[in-house]
Amino acid sequence: MNNTKILEDIKMHLTGEKEVDIPYLQTELSIYRQFKNDEVIYGITNLLFEYLDPKIKEQLDLKTHAVLDERRLRYETILDLIQQEKYDEAIFLLEDLVTVFEKATYTKEKNYYDFDQMIEYFIFCETVEQARKLKVKRYPEPVTYYMYQLSELYLKKADINQAILCLKKALIYNPRCQYVLQSLALLYRDQGQQEQAEEILKSVLHYAYTKEQLAFAYHELGKLYMQRQKDDIAFACFMTSQYYQENPQNQEYIQQILNRLGQVPFQTGTEVVRIYQTYQIQHGISKLVLRAIDEFLAYTQKLQDTVSVAYLLEIAKALTDDEKYQNMQVIQEKH
Repeated sequence: MNNTKILEDIKMHLTGEKEVDIPYLQTELSIYRQFKNDEVIYGITNLLFEYLDPKIKEQLDLKTHAVLDERRLRYETILDLIQQEKYDEAIFLLEDLVTVFEKATYTKEKNYYDFDQMIEYFIFCETVEQARKLKVKRYPEPVTYYMYQLSELYLKKADINQAILCLKKALIYNPRCQYVLQSLALLYRDQGQQEQAEEILKSVLHYAYTKEQLAFAYHELGKLYMQRQKDDIAFACFMTSQYYQENPQNQEYIQQILNRLGQVPFQTGTEVVRIYQTYQIQHGISKLVLRAIDEFLAYTQKLQDTVSVAYLLEIAKALTDDEKYQNMQVIQEKH
């Protein structure tokens, strides 16, 4: 019997009567502690927690916050060590902080993620219905950033492999984190792992929610394709990157390609779209991001959640320059 079935069987034996259920759950807990079955122990502990007196629950919450405060103080110590360039000591304490975090009971739940920005949560869920099914919760501390910072410290020690491993782990906690995806793409590129870098950059594009992120991805993709002498798609990428955010390097690379070809590799917008399709590269903002914004925008408007509506409208307006969102923002501000 797997752990899921074990917990389902335990729940089936519950009567709803506190005097009966608590002794039963405590007996089951002692049994599975002997088996050292952490997942079942965690499940039973959660069931017992529901029977606690509200005052006891409040005391436990206070203890939890005290533990989190202690971890924050420990993190400030780590930042001081980094400032002093004591990287080995900082790595030791930061790895210990991550280990302690991973041992916490709530991290055993698969529905926890550390979304740095709320829009990453919306993009991850894609739709309101999916959000309800996933029941995603957010971590109470920035574990994604801890892993990112560890990767930066390992880079200072020239340990590239360990830096890459830390970034991969960070993506487990937040699969949509842009700064982690970008850093991983650059590390792969610098290691000569062009295909891996290309795939990560495509992910950056797919989940990008700012023009700066789109500009970064197209610029770096352009450099990859330029190295492979795929001038048509490289030229298109640099042009697209320049559209989203001006960068002198884009102009330099565009000029280099023109000098080599003697002419622009395409004449019309239709040709540009065709080139992107040929290389299976996303052209512009992903439909996933726009669909997620529209889906959650409609939902938050229905709930009259003005804060979330304003947040999503600001992102949509900056990302698309679409009058639709500008008009919606004007109407929202009037109310």
